[in-house]
Amino acid sequence: MDNLKNIEEEFDALNKKFDEAFVKHYFSENGEAIYIFKDGTDLKEFSRITERILDDNGDFPYTTVVKVTHADLAEFETFVMGGDDHEFSEFEDEQDKLDSNAIEAFEEFIKFPDTSSKFDANRNLIYELPQDVTLSYVSEQIDKYIQREMAKNKSFSITLVCGKDRVVLEYPEE
Repeated sequence: MDNLKNIEEEFDALNKKFDEAFVKHYFSENGEAIYIFKDGTDLKEFSRITERILDDNGDFPYTTVVKVTHADLAEFETFVMGGDDHEFSEFEDEQDKLDSNAIEAFEEFIKFPDTSSKFDANRNLIYELPQDVTLSYVSEQIDKYIQREMAKNKSFSITLVCGKDRVVLEYPEE
């Protein structure tokens, strides 16, 4: 239950970060959803945040291209949302690949016999994720893996680090 709370707290933090940097959004003549953020924000990061928030809150009845940019419209980060037919675009495929690779790397790491020696005195493991992953999705999948595959004969926690963002997964002794 604590892990769900951590994921909810992470999502609340993402919403707050989004709200602080968000300027406006509109639809282009081509039907693309354009999200404008304050100058100086990292477009890759805010593209991932926007996608996560829209995925959680939005219902896109048709496939929509979403572009994240600054007011000058000079650079864009692009992804695709929605569609009943669950079409996958090159953008989704690339992000899915990054996320899947990160999850697989964690699973391989945790299987090694010497992994237990990587926990600190407080039984916490700090694990660095690649920066381009969707932290909320990857942490949720890692949590499911740990719940399913790992014995919890002692309490422990795993801190997933992705750039400046962190998610702490806590597991009480069973």
